Amino acid sequence: MSKRFFIALGVLLAFFVGYGVSSKAWPGVPDRAARYGYFQNNYDPSGEDVLLGGIHSGNATQFINDVLGHLHGPCCRQRTGAEFIIHTMIGSPANARNRPPTQTQIDDWMRRVRFAEVTGRVNWNIVINYSVNSYFQNDWNDAGFFYNNGASDSIVFYNPDGSIAYALRRICANPLGDTNGLPPAPDFRFDGESYIDGVDRGNPASPYVTGRKNLLVHPGDTVNFFHFVWNWGTGGGWTHYHAWQHPRNTTPTPSAQWQTAPGMPNAPFRSNPGDIFLNAGQNELVNWNGFQIPANAAVGSTYCQHIGFFWTAWDKPYATDKLDRQACAEVTYKYNLIPTATVDRSVATVGEQVVFSFRVQNQGPTVSRPTDWATNVRTVPPGTSPLPAQDNGPIRLPFDDSSVRTGQITYGAGFHPIDNGSASGAMIKTITINGQPGEKVCASGGLGNTNGISTASPSITVRYSAETCVVIAKSPYVHFMGNDAWAGGGFSGACNNAAKIQTVAKTLDDGSVAGSAVEYAGFAQGRIVNFGTANKALVDAAGPFGKTLTFSNFDSNNLGNYSVPPLRHCINDYVAKYDSIPATPGGAFDVAARGSGTWHYSGNISLGGAMPVGGTQIYLVDGDVTVTGNLTYPSNYNGLQEIPSLIVIAKGNITVQSGVTQMDGLFVTRGNFTTCDPPPGNLSVSICNNQLIVNGAVVANRLNLLRTHGADGTDNTQRKRPAEVFNFNAEMYLRNGLTGNNSNILRSVNQKDLPPRF
Repeated sequence: MSKRFFIALGVLLAFFVGYGVSSKAWPGVPDRAARYGYFQNNYDPSGEDVLLGGIHSGNATQFINDVLGHLHGPCCRQRTGAEFIIHTMIGSPANARNRPPTQTQIDDWMRRVRFAEVTGRVNWNIVINYSVNSYFQNDWNDAGFFYNNGASDSIVFYNPDGSIAYALRRICANPLGDTNGLPPAPDFRFDGESYIDGVDRGNPASPYVTGRKNLLVHPGDTVNFFHFVWNWGTGGGWTHYHAWQHPRNTTPTPSAQWQTAPGMPNAPFRSNPGDIFLNAGQNELVNWNGFQIPANAAVGSTYCQHIGFFWTAWDKPYATDKLDRQACAEVTYKYNLIPTATVDRSVATVGEQVVFSFRVQNQGPTVSRPTDWATNVRTVPPGTSPLPAQDNGPIRLPFDDSSVRTGQITYGAGFHPIDNGSASGAMIKTITINGQPGEKVCASGGLGNTNGISTASPSITVRYSAETCVVIAKSPYVHFMGNDAWAGGGFSGACNNAAKIQTVAKTLDDGSVAGSAVEYAGFAQGRIVNFGTANKALVDAAGPFGKTLTFSNFDSNNLGNYSVPPLRHCINDYVAKYDSIPATPGGAFDVAARGSGTWHYSGNISLGGAMPVGGTQIYLVDGDVTVTGNLTYPSNYNGLQEIPSLIVIAKGNITVQSGVTQMDGLFVTRGNFTTCDPPPGNLSVSICNNQLIVNGAVVANRLNLLRTHGADGTDNTQRKRPAEVFNFNAEMYLRNGLTGNNSNILRSVNQKDLPPRF
């Protein structure tokens, strides 16, 4: 409530008695006399309270806010009262009593108020006696001092020696007593600086770290954080600091709890929890700490630290400045994509399907950028070397455009199948082989964006895997016609109970099967693998076809295998029958130039020619026999007596030269019967590529079928052509040199029950 008052006569008398008739200046305001306005120096003997309602603050912050509230309040008394309080508290001279006070004056006043509080030199509610009071001058919108004795609840600020520096009556906010203002506060202004040091993996300073250094780092890198405190003021002061760490996107607010970046321990500081005194202009490195980026850190993760501290200045004594300008390490890309191509086999024949698989290895710790990829499949001529792995360089053509996918695939560390968007997630290409034997079908995978070391463009824009290739080969077949195929038993004295039959077979594109087979039964004391009976090729041992006349065909995993002792069968090699004949040196013989006879040769021999009509020739050879030309019988006979009989018995090997296409007769060898001479180290379609037809029978320790004829062509009929054909002719029953000279007698030399042939 406002109060208009008049100075009592006793007071006036006291004034005149005490100071005489002329006005006297106040000790705290030397440029103004009693009842003269503080700002305008006008005389006004009456007035009211300085602030309506007084001031009842209990701490510096409330006091500052209350005074500033009046300063920005309605004209005129409240504003003038606030201006009067601020200027008298800082002791402004007459020429500096700005209305309103400048911001510099207000800041100075706030620092003095807070300094008084934190140093314990303020009492917010105490009764004191006074002899000097103040008032608001209504007539001049000013304020002045006058003598007045009393006691009142007051806010009192003290000098360092304990004397009163400044006092305000709480009830009316009137300044009391002589005043030169509050002692000035030290002018220190603390600031913090945080820096980061380490290997920069890419672009420097990002926008979110204005004025600080920022690093792009890789998982596993070590960075160093440096934290400085600066005093930019004109006086020294104490502050208390601490380091803070958090993701860069955290918004600092006074009440916010700062989050700790994943994997970052608290930064180590001195044992004294960060109290430091800095003189004007001084700075000090208050903390240095190293930090290793986690090995599994994700791209885009940030690891930040900054410095926080208080006091920052006397006008902000309790504020902790958690700087939003942090020093940060941001994890960027570090990856290295290696494409690979593999194939499910190294050799394939025309019409077969092969499967190429493509995958990627990421040798880096971070996920890759989205990458482009494509596959490259080509057929190359014989002798062409596969292309090696390649970075950048020429584009490999032709690309399979249907397999190109752009910007949709990322790969983490380790091995991954290249994704083609299928449910399996694996990139495969199934190719049907079509080409000439000796050619290669090669495939490689290509990747873009394969090398990432920063946010900048990668240094390797495209990378190709080494080519993986399938050689187009032939898998020639053998056909046994007119009889059975038997493996095992061996010759007398060396009976073998584990011989096997192993050939090849495949399914053609029309679903039919091509492969090796016998017209009747197949018997082996070892296993039978991919060899068919009943004149049907066998490609699936578990299937219904190709094993009808195979002994032990009830077990698909063990076709054949008649190796138990009771089923052993030793073959008569007929050597003993002719071994007593004196031996003569071997040589080269044309059977057409010789009549009938039986010969025993101690060395190697070679044979060729057409057998004479009705001739019987038996050769026992202690060494090897080489067939250098066709051995043929006449095409037509007028009687049984005209059927020739050629029998070759070798203690060594029988080898057929590549130009031989027909052999008629019975051929027995304790060694190997080989259909290609000389036996090559690496077969090709240009070696032993004639079909060999044997009309008769072959008994051997081992058959080496090396002819390369057939199993190819433009249609499936041609692809079923065999390389060797063994025809068991009726002539073997009707007349041969082992049955004796009586051509009218058919003798059984062996008997075996067979399954029926329909």
